[in-house]
Amino acid sequence: MADRGEDEKNHKMFLQKHAYREWDLVYENYLLFLQQSFGVHDLHWNVKFGNSGGFWKNIEMFAIWFNGYGKHLYGKALLDLMIDQKCVWTPAMDYLWRNNIFLNLTGKKGKWQGIDKVNELVVHKIKDQHNPRGSWQSKEFFLETVFKNVFLFNDVNKVVRDASSEYF
Repeated sequence: MADRGEDEKNHKMFLQKHAYREWDLVYENYLLFLQQSFGVHDLHWNVKFGNSGGFWKNIEMFAIWFNGYGKHLYGKALLDLMIDQKCVWTPAMDYLWRNNIFLNLTGKKGKWQGIDKVNELVVHKIKDQHNPRGSWQSKEFFLETVFKNVFLFNDVNKVVRDASSEYF
């Protein structure tokens, strides 16, 4: 006669084997892919249309995802942002962040951008235009004229690139 511990062990192994047979890994992965792709699509939609409230909800989800995927620096940065928002920010700071996290430089519907992307664009254009061996007059011209037109230059560059890609 087998002892009680042996019976429980056999029963547990039987249940695990049976549960594994019933487990549809392909279907589970499909559902996880759909769930995560909807999250990414929702994030993109919120940025494109300047919805900072929906963006904030996606930040919570992405903080968990980044930590789960081993991107701990991104996860920590988002977690720090959430903690600051809940514990440190005043209502005025929260209002400022929510109303200024996205910029629409064109005024057109669906053309919102995150402020980090706008900053990267400005730095990129400044580096393209800047000549470190220039005189103080060229630096003054650069700061007063070129810097104010960075976004115009970017739009012109995009239009020319799009127009030329039609022919090549």
